[in-house]
Amino acid sequence: MPEFVYKLPLTPVFGINIPEGTSLGSIRIGEPTPLRNLYQQDEASGEPNLNIFTAKTEEIEVKQILAQIKMARASLDESVVYFTNSDTYKTLFYHLSQKMDIPITYGDGLPVSFSIPGQLVSGLLEWIQSNYSVQVFLELFNEGLIELGKNIQLVESGFVGIDKVVVSKTKIAKVLRELKIGWSKDRYLSLLNMEFNRLGERFMFDNKNEFLETRIKEILWIRVSFSAIFENLPTVESTMNYKKCLTGIAYILKNNCKTSSALDEIAKTTLLEEIEKILPYADESLSSNDVIEKVKDLLLSVRINQSRPKPGHLHVSSYKTGIYNSRTNVFIVGMDNKKFPGNSSEDHSY
Repeated sequence: MPEFVYKLPLTPVFGINIPEGTSLGSIRIGEPTPLRNLYQQDEASGEPNLNIFTAKTEEIEVKQILAQIKMARASLDESVVYFTNSDTYKTLFYHLSQKMDIPITYGDGLPVSFSIPGQLVSGLLEWIQSNYSVQVFLELFNEGLIELGKNIQLVESGFVGIDKVVVSKTKIAKVLRELKIGWSKDRYLSLLNMEFNRLGERFMFDNKNEFLETRIKEILWIRVSFSAIFENLPTVESTMNYKKCLTGIAYILKNNCKTSSALDEIAKTTLLEEIEKILPYADESLSSNDVIEKVKDLLLSVRINQSRPKPGHLHVSSYKTGIYNSRTNVFIVGMDNKKFPGNSSEDHSY
């Protein structure tokens, strides 16, 4: 019976005998490629177009590649870079692309920790694990990873314009330190309440004191901001609810996360989608350490901005995907003895 199948041509590899009695004999052979003599190199013709260079550091290695592309006056989309070590080289290419405004696509994406939302999730887990230490919070706050007062209605007071109050980072840090809160959800709220009541009593006898009025508004603003956050985050106990922890992080991402780039927006959306996927199956109580580890495994392993090669972009990817991408200029980084893939072993044969 004749075959009604059109067979796509395969590029030949010379020096390999096709086994007899198999369907491989009916393979349609296409045009030869530069690698056709891989298994019979004595018959290879032409000079190999291969250059090897060394560099003292990975950063110099990456910069040298960019310099070679520039010297060759090649467009970025004529070049591809394959790495053997993901974390080292993706970090370097990302930071250089941001600094030098170089469009780059990443074959297997970037770690979510490259974004503000990813760093915020990592910081939130540390904050929870520390039982809401003020010092850990201030590190998050001063790095610009978390914002207070967003989407909060301050209607608890009769003070005019309380919803227009904006408290500086310096004042927030000063208040938290002066009140000697230290840690714990209860201490934040109870000590802020006490300070608010103390100032309110003074204001009853000195209601024309503008400085005192401003101070009361600031304390109220801080207290309500933390009330909204702590209402959604789990209380640190020996056991915690996995779902409560995830919903709390989702709330902070939606309402208190600052984004400053398209990458941040992608990361925020991706993290929220990951949380939504697992929420229906997350209603379980575990030890606090197990909950933190599960959230880390779920969210901090996320990859963002994964992309195929695009016109006008330098493509950076793992060497494992090299067979699928063909460009004129191919660079491979990380070929030293510490990063070369595979395990090494001593040859004890005699």
